[in-house]
This record gives sequence, structure tokens and C-alpha cells, in this order.
Amino acid sequence: MAFTALLLLAVLLQCITLGGGYLVFVHLRYTIAALLYRATTDKLTGVPNRDEAEKQLKVQLANGTALGVAFVDVDDFKAINDTYSHHAGDAALRYVAARLNEAADPYMVARYSGDEFLIILDAGGLYVAEVIAHAVLRRIEETPFIYFGRTIPIKVSIGVAVADDTSDPDELLRRADHAMYQAKRNDHMNPVTWMPGMTMPEPTPETRRTFRDAPTR
Repeated sequence: MAFTALLLLAVLLQCITLGGGYLVFVHLRYTIAALLYRATTDKLTGVPNRDEAEKQLKVQLANGTALGVAFVDVDDFKAINDTYSHHAGDAALRYVAARLNEAADPYMVARYSGDEFLIILDAGGLYVAEVIAHAVLRRIEETPFIYFGRTIPIKVSIGVAVADDTSDPDELLRRADHAMYQAKRNDHMNPVTWMPGMTMPEPTPETRRTFRDAPTR
């Protein structure tokens, strides 16, 4: 739907430009820019959305870039929603996005889904990926999340993977996701790097309930 709207606007833009309607041309140009922003940006946090992140992964891998990713998950996010309200949960996601942007600059931070974020590291390989992951943890530890005067503890689990022997974006994300769940299992703020043979831990009944009840927005 967004693509169709952009296409129609592009056609109108060309027609109006040829016809000399300068003011309408300027208006349509800004309209197209706004539509592109909405199509590529997560509305809640202001960072790139999942579609844009996956697009960048494909482009970088196709170019043969020494790509690394960090998969970041907010621990016990459902508890924040249940204890402090969904508005607090939204604020917590904006807080995490801001801390990730600070720690990972100039690399892309994207909201992948729910309480999960990606950092796409298009240079430096494993070393840079691990350095950025540790920088994220330090930033969150040093900058408390305060919601209406109350400090709410925020912890994240981070899994790191690099595309050293794969050009498949799904495989790269799978590895980072597995490493993130291993970090969550370790139960402390420390990133885990994917290693060959690492597998996804079997879900516990509590994990299944959390997944079933997790917010989808």
C-alpha cells in the first residue's frame, strides 16, 4: 500500500514539475519524504524498523561487508508493563533505543520486534561488535531509567554474531538470537558471542507463558 502511494505521488510529481506547479511540487516532495520516513521508521522509538534493518542486512551481506550484528532483548519487559503500566513500558523502549544509539553511534540501531533491537555493525568484525555490546551495557548501567520520578531497573541480554562464513541474513540473525538467549540464560549483564554448535535452549513452561502473553505492539 505504501509503495503504491509513493508510486502515484512520483507520477503526480513528474506531471506537476513538467507543468510548472512549483509550490505543489515542493509540497509533494515533502509528502514523499514523510511517507518514506513512516515506511522505514519505528513509530514508538524513532529508530529504523524491522523492514529497514532486514533491507540493510541484505545489502551489506551482498556487498561482502564484514558484517556483525548485536541482538538486544529487554529482560522482563512484561513485568515492566504489568507493574508500572504500558505507558511505562513504551517509555522504557524509548529509553533503551536512546541508550543503544548513544553507545553504537554511528552504526544502525533498529527495533526488530516488541522489546527486541538490532545493532548492525557494517565494519570491524567481531572485535567491534563485542566492544559495542559492552558499551551498551555500560551505558544502561550508568544511565538509570527514571519514569515520573521513580527509577525502574532495566537490564538487557545481548547476543553477538558475525557473518564470517555466511551471506544469509536469516542465518546471521539466528546465530545472534541464539547467543542472546544464552546471555539471558546466564542471568547477568554480559554479552554472549555465537560459537559453532551453539543451539537455542529448550523453552521452560515459564518461557512459553511469557512468549504467549508478550505484548505485540
